[in-house]
Amino acid sequence: MEIYHESDQGFFCDVKPLITKQLVDHHPDHDHDHQNEKSSSPHDRAKLEINFTLFVYNKYYVNLSEEDETQSIAICQHEEPAITATHTIDDVRSLDTELDVVKLFLSEQLYQLKIEDDEWHDSVVEDIIKGGREIGKSDSKKGPKILRLRVDMNITHILELCDICSDKTVLARDALLKKMLKRTRVVADDEQHDDDDDDEEEEEEGRERKRRRVVRENELCPICMEEFIAGWDEVTCMPCSHPFHEKCIGGWIRENQHNCPVCRFKLPIEHGSQGKVVVDECPNWLISSDHESEKK
Repeated sequence: MEIYHESDQGFFCDVKPLITKQLVDHHPDHDHDHQNEKSSSPHDRAKLEINFTLFVYNKYYVNLSEEDETQSIAICQHEEPAITATHTIDDVRSLDTELDVVKLFLSEQLYQLKIEDDEWHDSVVEDIIKGGREIGKSDSKKGPKILRLRVDMNITHILELCDICSDKTVLARDALLKKMLKRTRVVADDEQHDDDDDDEEEEEEGRERKRRRVVRENELCPICMEEFIAGWDEVTCMPCSHPFHEKCIGGWIRENQHNCPVCRFKLPIEHGSQGKVVVDECPNWLISSDHESEKK
């Protein structure tokens, strides 16, 4: 079971021009008729289409030296699904005439993409404005058109293993499982019960009386498909009341199968990326899953 804390972040942005979209076929024969209109500026009737793509990478590191905290190696990398969005500025000339409005518009789009760092914001906005101005001036095509920019952004989260939190998580997870998984009794087929329901019995805990599952000797463990044996079998019931051998359900849960093999009842154990949990600070306890560390 592994708990990771984020120690650093990296950000990279690349703005590139794409092929301009011509909205109306331009015929050279019409140049003379519309010379005054089309020679006024190469920006005339040009929109700016901005295609955003955000890539997020989580890099997991483990420190190999207790004496030197800098001796960390990357053990794996997880890439989240890319996020894409397309937004259009109606007139590329607004990059000069309404700069403050454009900056606010671009900033809002970045916030929607979860780019929340102010420094990253400013850098991306300036790169987009610079790129838009450049293609607006360099594009020689006349008539209605859409100038296009591609904006690729990469965020890399550096995540380091926390041994203290990982150990606490194991204890917390085990305590939760102990509370949820109840030891039950296996009875022989010929054993009689005073209770009307052969599958349950009452037990008194303090002032409360609870119904506890009773397992018959001829019932099968759904995992190993072997019969329960009265008297010595250690049998555990899930909260959904399905019984299993303790070793069978224990192995099932350690393999990150945090649900009932029969009815898929889900245990309230949180999962993280690839069985790892990332937290900002060391908490008192966390619930997570990663069976690799339990094999030590």
